[in-house]
Amino acid sequence: MSRSTARPHAVRRLYTLAVMTAVLVVCAVAAALAAPTTIEPQRTARLDAAEIPLPDVASTNVHPTAPAPAPVPAPAPAGSAAAVAPAPAGSVAPVVPAPAASPGAPGGGTPSQPAAPAAPAAAPAGASDTAGTSGAAGTSGAAGTSGAAGTSGAAGTSGEPGGTGTQVAPGAVAAPSSPAPAGTAGSAVEATTGNAGASPALASGEPSSADAPVVPAGHSRPTQTGRLTWAPPRLDNPITVRVSASKSTLRLDNDRDYLIDMPDTVLRTVNGLTITGGRDVVLIGGHIEARETAKGAARGLYLKDQTGTVHVEGLRLSGDRATEGINLDQRRGATVQLQNIGVGTVRGSYAGHHADVLQTWAGPDVLRVDRLEGSTTYQGFFLDPKKFLDRAPTLFDFRNVVLRDSGRTSAYLLWQSGRFPISTENVTVARNPSKGFPKYVLRSQMGSWNEVVDGGSATPSPLLGTPGLSYVSPGYAS
Repeated sequence: MSRSTARPHAVRRLYTLAVMTAVLVVCAVAAALAAPTTIEPQRTARLDAAEIPLPDVASTNVHPTAPAPAPVPAPAPAGSAAAVAPAPAGSVAPVVPAPAASPGAPGGGTPSQPAAPAAPAAAPAGASDTAGTSGAAGTSGAAGTSGAAGTSGAAGTSGEPGGTGTQVAPGAVAAPSSPAPAGTAGSAVEATTGNAGASPALASGEPSSADAPVVPAGHSRPTQTGRLTWAPPRLDNPITVRVSASKSTLRLDNDRDYLIDMPDTVLRTVNGLTITGGRDVVLIGGHIEARETAKGAARGLYLKDQTGTVHVEGLRLSGDRATEGINLDQRRGATVQLQNIGVGTVRGSYAGHHADVLQTWAGPDVLRVDRLEGSTTYQGFFLDPKKFLDRAPTLFDFRNVVLRDSGRTSAYLLWQSGRFPISTENVTVARNPSKGFPKYVLRSQMGSWNEVVDGGSATPSPLLGTPGLSYVSPGYAS
């Protein structure tokens, strides 16, 4: 072939190759654009059973010894963290047979807790502590004192109340009595007999209707658009008991229903209000300021051995030296409803009293909490319902709860001891930002806290209205 003939052929081949290459490139680009985009799912702070740090301590009730870690940074200032959207309703975790429990203290003794792991982060030089962090048991420590970060030890709560308290006769309204010295047996109080079958009056002065829950006078007018989840139980010929500073330890008849009438002023009393016994018991509104006992503990509310449903709503608990918010000892299978309750800061430490917003060491069979806000320098909810019982609860149901970490040396905000069903909906922990979430904030052996939200200082309050002396119930969804 001559040179003049070969040149056009070569040009045509190069042109054809270029066209084919361009076609292939266009096809590849089109295929890439048409392919679905794979988005990596967002990582959630899920705490599975295998990831839960369990303390390496002996199976005893002896307070474990652990070295105090370096202090951690102070909490971020208010407004530094954005509010977190509510979590969807969590499913109820199944009950799994638990291993044999370690021996506990005798009934009515002091509950104990194992130690929690320390937070790993260290504070920069010059970091300051939160004022009011506790040192010795029951006393408020000076600003700057610190304990073991993120640790937990033996519970410092008191068990049985000091005295036998006020006994109320069936069908009667209790009369005021003189105060009994701390730790001594209170004398029975003579009561005035009421009209059998009469219903308590509402704010209007009219008897309660048969199809409406009984609500104490002054607390029955709904003013909010929101509603609480559970209504009070319907009471059968209830006895009204008036609480005062000289009568704050009540012993009730387990076969009768009661309305607890709180004072119109702040109840300032040693170790708060104790209610033992009663079938269905309703307390709505009021403000309790806990005062210290001789041993340094200061508790707001203690509910023990009810046999039906006890309903506490619209209560405010406070106290500069408060060490416990609400304690439960429910060995008779009661249902406990705690709604629209504000718990001021409870103060404790690893070395001293182990403060809790809410603690149970026996039962109840059903625990219902809706719209509770609490602050703590040590622990939030410490749930050990099988410590002095050989049966598991039916259900612990938590809704619209905010727990705030107010201390640098705090431990867990939610602690489940043992295995029993827990349901959560819109539960938020506003933790110390130096503490890793969930490892150093939540503890469970069965993933009960997987739906809990990691919030911040800007997390809004879940309360409806203002719990306390002028509380008005917003009504009930049920």
